[in-house]
Amino acid sequence: MPIPSRLDLEETMIRETIKELIPYKVTQIENVVRLDANENSNNLSFMIDAEDLNRYPDNDASTLKKAIASYLSVDQEEIIVGNGSSEMIELLMKTYIEAGDNILGFDISFSMYKIFAKIYGADYISVSNDNYVMDMDDLINQAILKQPKLILICNPNNPTGYLINKTDIERLCKSTKSLVVVDEAYIEFCEGSMINRLGDYDNLIILRTFSKAWGLAGARVGYLIASQTIVNDISKVKAPYNLNALSQGAAIKALENSCETFKNVDEIINQREYVYNQMCEMGYKVYKSAANFLYFEEKESLYDELLSCGVLIRAFGNRKYRVTIGSKSDNEMFLEGLQSVQTRMVI
Repeated sequence: MPIPSRLDLEETMIRETIKELIPYKVTQIENVVRLDANENSNNLSFMIDAEDLNRYPDNDASTLKKAIASYLSVDQEEIIVGNGSSEMIELLMKTYIEAGDNILGFDISFSMYKIFAKIYGADYISVSNDNYVMDMDDLINQAILKQPKLILICNPNNPTGYLINKTDIERLCKSTKSLVVVDEAYIEFCEGSMINRLGDYDNLIILRTFSKAWGLAGARVGYLIASQTIVNDISKVKAPYNLNALSQGAAIKALENSCETFKNVDEIINQREYVYNQMCEMGYKVYKSAANFLYFEEKESLYDELLSCGVLIRAFGNRKYRVTIGSKSDNEMFLEGLQSVQTRMVI
């Protein structure tokens, strides 16, 4: 019997559920203003103690969890930390999802929800939000009808910036026994966190990250807050030492210097409103945002035309774009690029 080639092995051994998946690609372009990934353009990192790197990190991230618990006024035992909120999403899938289970969420939202659902063999049921607004009545009706294991809500939503009212999320929690996961990656840029409702709903789970407002995207620190029962469940599948010592230290330092973070957040919010108003005056269709980015519509060629001006934004197809709110100079360069594109159109 002939030995199969490497290609044959890959074709025969890969799991059926992931055959059609496309690897996540990151655009790497040098010498451009990067406004494509919702990163914080200000480097808020502080010097950290790098001793004892010959030892494994604190498996429970106890010091970091204590700092987060103090910051949010929650119990330390209600927290799990890891490599970005993406790891938290995958831990939820590992813990609760079996092949064929239903997961419910909005159609236009964080792309990793659908990808992780596919990896773990779940059926992702999409509720349409084509017109920017996230219809919670529709979501609640689908939750009652489909009885999903997990319901995933990004609030404020990525990529649209839409913010769901807390009352509507509470209606959802009351109407279903499903686990309601509220991804608050961008919540520092607005009001409306569900953190003070955790004690009211046993099925509520909140995700947070240090990648956005806290300026630590490179450290990859995320965390989950939920009841001790849920945290205990997830702890059974969490890999040992899942968050390295340097990242733990960086997040602790960030929390110790939270005043700097929120001063920067205020600047980003002011710049967001400024850029929004400028784009509206130019005639662009821009959606109001509660996050650190703006979602807007324009012709298909805009991405390449802005790139030729030295500005990188995120293109979603179907004439939809997202631009991160960066530093004042970054934002001015983006607006100048838009003005240049319009001028070329007139000529």
